[in-house]
Amino acid sequence: MKQLFLGLLCCLSGAPLFAKDGYTIKVNFRQQIPDHYVYLAHYYAKSFPTVYKVDSAKVLNGNKAVFQNKDSVLGGIYMVLYKKNSKTAEFLLDNGDKFDMTIDTSGMPKGISFKGSAQNENYVATKNICDSTVSNVRLWSMILKSPKMLQTLRKLRIRHKNFRMN
Repeated sequence: MKQLFLGLLCCLSGAPLFAKDGYTIKVNFRQQIPDHYVYLAHYYAKSFPTVYKVDSAKVLNGNKAVFQNKDSVLGGIYMVLYKKNSKTAEFLLDNGDKFDMTIDTSGMPKGISFKGSAQNENYVATKNICDSTVSNVRLWSMILKSPKMLQTLRKLRIRHKNFRMN
């Protein structure tokens, strides 16, 4: 029993040694970009625009770049900086990740797709839903503040008050 326990303990303690460190991210831009280099950056304890560049990749043929590193990386929200660091494409990165991403610069922020990363597909879908919800809230806020809508709401309140009194 003791030997089984020690054997299991050795196997489990050695498991992290076989985990892959680093990342490989192949980036394809649907449109040509003017940059010679694009950058991999991440947030750390501060919000945008304070980001930290952690890697760079040479742009090949105006639309392809590969970020590759064999060192351990801290997981979190990362981004590709392009168009002279004025545009970003966010995604999730974890140690050992290897995936392809396609960036449609004309359809940002919704113009990102992934191959080989289900967590990023879910992240982008969730982010798009949140962005859509925020847009709808802003639209309804503007509609509800319009003079015509305020007048209609006042009339409804009066009707409701009269109904409750009768």
